[in-house]
Amino acid sequence: MRLDVECDGGSRGNPGIAGCGSSVLDGDQEVAARWEFISKATNNVAEYQGLINALELAIDVAGMRGVSPAELEIQVRMDSKLVVEQMSGRWKIKHPDMKPLAARVKELEATLAAVSYNWVPRAQNKRADELANRAMDDQVGGRWFDDALSFQPAASSAEAGGDAAPGPAGAAGNESTGAEEAAASAGEGAAGIVGPGAEATGTGAEAVADAASAPEWHPGGEPTRLWVLRHGQTQMSVQKQFSGLSDPELTAHGRDQAQRAAAYVAEQLAGTGAVAVYSSPLKRTRQTAEAVAEALVQVSGSSSTDSLGNTDSSGTDSSGSSTAKPRIHVTEALIEMDFGDWEGRTFAEVMDEFPLEHDACLWDSSAAPSGGESPDDVLARVRPFLRDVARNHPGEDVVVVSHVTPIKSMLRHALCASGALYRTLHLDLAGLSVIEIFGADGAGRGGEMGVQNKGSNKDSAVVRRVNDTHFLVAETVR
Repeated sequence: MRLDVECDGGSRGNPGIAGCGSSVLDGDQEVAARWEFISKATNNVAEYQGLINALELAIDVAGMRGVSPAELEIQVRMDSKLVVEQMSGRWKIKHPDMKPLAARVKELEATLAAVSYNWVPRAQNKRADELANRAMDDQVGGRWFDDALSFQPAASSAEAGGDAAPGPAGAAGNESTGAEEAAASAGEGAAGIVGPGAEATGTGAEAVADAASAPEWHPGGEPTRLWVLRHGQTQMSVQKQFSGLSDPELTAHGRDQAQRAAAYVAEQLAGTGAVAVYSSPLKRTRQTAEAVAEALVQVSGSSSTDSLGNTDSSGTDSSGSSTAKPRIHVTEALIEMDFGDWEGRTFAEVMDEFPLEHDACLWDSSAAPSGGESPDDVLARVRPFLRDVARNHPGEDVVVVSHVTPIKSMLRHALCASGALYRTLHLDLAGLSVIEIFGADGAGRGGEMGVQNKGSNKDSAVVRRVNDTHFLVAETVR
């Protein structure tokens, strides 16, 4: 199967308010369109995002027709000479903002039968330009599918029925209110989520729960359920220092937090079968993860099997029978954001010593402390972790112990939220969030959870809880 795509991106300020547009054509007929608002970006970043969206959209269209990506050939037309030459391999990719976006394009290319890139004059790319300007004008995104396409959730993106989307030339498309647009408004979180032909049901967490109970919203099967814990208190958190890659241990109070959180999670998971535990390599997360593993043994004698089929076992349950202690899988993907020159300084000191840099990082998720990472960088490494854990543990419960920025990145993806979420969402020490990932093929393939920037969900994700601390006594919440 062959599809043509047209894509464009623009920025008003370079960097400034930005947007991108993508159109999918079958022959001369447009069959799908997407536009995305980006709060702040350069022209080149917007162009790359338009390309990413175009490839993903074409894959969605193919899926609606029962065609796998491996059988799909895509011809790309765009008016960005830079992107065309870079993706054709004729120009080197030097700018750090371009590299993760280009890497995402290459990931998509690897799933396809063939991709070709063609530069066209702007006058021949009017539809994509129109969509990009619509995104910037309205400051909201959306998508449209031709009514002749048969929407099949099992073969398509979970977002496909979630965006309000006028069709080409003003034609009426599949109209609905999507999580992506709702969450894009300054990190306000998910609003009412509905599918094609459905009515909106509530807002916020209530709407997410309602959506989760609607069978047409998920491709079927049991989700991979992530029980995501922030670590307990350290001395650096007491001092309100940027700990980042520093490696302090939990305080006595932090160990109490970890044990309370672990006991609650273990109680919830009693009798659920295989439970995997994943942790950042830093001491504060390892100690919290150890508390979870011990609690799982004490409560239910859980066992865990890693992706290679290896099981670690120790301990006994209340009847004296041998039980298995879950193995703790340690991964760099869950490590805290590298704060560079801010490391070890207090929040007040950073605001005093790096006022402009601090302000930039507060309002722009692509900005990074000098010598450190940006939240978008953290998002880029969290995404493949989510993909892999969902694929390795289909239908299972998984405990994930990490830090503020990686956890916010997971929630950003699941909620299809903008980078504003990093400044608007608060996470307490030992706070618990729960995310469910439903595989797009209904058989546990899942985990294709987004791209570098604004939260494109390839699979259906439901956020069940955010920052739950009810299991902590009042004085433990810091």
